[in-house]
Amino acid sequence: MKLWPQEETWFDPRSGWLPTRSKGGCSIEDTLRPLTMEDRDRLAALAADMVSSKLPVLEAEADNGSFGFDLMKYWVQYPRGDKRRWGVELSRSTWHGPGSDTLLKISQPPEPITP
Repeated sequence: MKLWPQEETWFDPRSGWLPTRSKGGCSIEDTLRPLTMEDRDRLAALAADMVSSKLPVLEAEADNGSFGFDLMKYWVQYPRGDKRRWGVELSRSTWHGPGSDTLLKISQPPEPITP
């Protein structure tokens, strides 16, 4: 389904995840079938391990407040406002059950990564 002109979203009936692909990257979220708290914690640990091992060029950004989220984590290259900025975002809402949300988003670098 197309929610935005340059974005495609699918629904995976088996997992309940909504994967999305756009020109700038991709994401998955559990809006339609929220994860349990245990699974949310496991996803946060897996995301941190994945970034550390697969994307070592990214650095954890200092927490600037969670803005009503239980978790708001960024691993990025380049500071805010820099056109080259890209990275990984993991966020989850403070509430649980219907209406809650966990999002893992990866934005692609605007140019090839150089070690």
